[in-house]
Amino acid sequence: MSHPAAGPPGPRRHRVLGTALVLSLAVNLLVLGVVLGMVWTRGGVSTPRAVQVDFGTMRYAAALEPTDRAALRAAWRDRGPALRDLRAERQSDLSTALEILRARPFDPAALEAVLVRQGARAADRQSLARELLVERVAAMTEAERAAYANRLQTLAQRRGREARQGPAWRDRGEP
Repeated sequence: MSHPAAGPPGPRRHRVLGTALVLSLAVNLLVLGVVLGMVWTRGGVSTPRAVQVDFGTMRYAAALEPTDRAALRAAWRDRGPALRDLRAERQSDLSTALEILRARPFDPAALEAVLVRQGARAADRQSLARELLVERVAAMTEAERAAYANRLQTLAQRRGREARQGPAWRDRGEP
């Protein structure tokens, strides 16, 4: 049986391939940004679970004392989803998305359903992270909360200055 010679890809194939490439690039840049941000602010990635906390909560968690952060991680391990389960869900979603992106005809609604499912799981993890953080702060004494507020303010000011001036201020020995 002979196959017709493959001609140049049509516009539809270019659009699907372009969509896949853009999605892949976006995910890669997100992961790279998280890892570089953790390396820059903490000197290294301490745990894979840290990547799963939403970015708004990360600033609040970063201002905690090391013992409080350790307690927060322990609470996440106790009440949060297992890392193995998260990886399996992510891999399943990726496999499904790849099938959808390669399918003919392309089904945008099916891709959207995968992305919505991923977003819902991320929202659940973010909600749990917020809940655990609030519980931890609520357990602090008034003095501990005041010290925490001061660290949070210092962190926010430092990051604000870095955003305006770039990371070079660290090399100049400024606080």
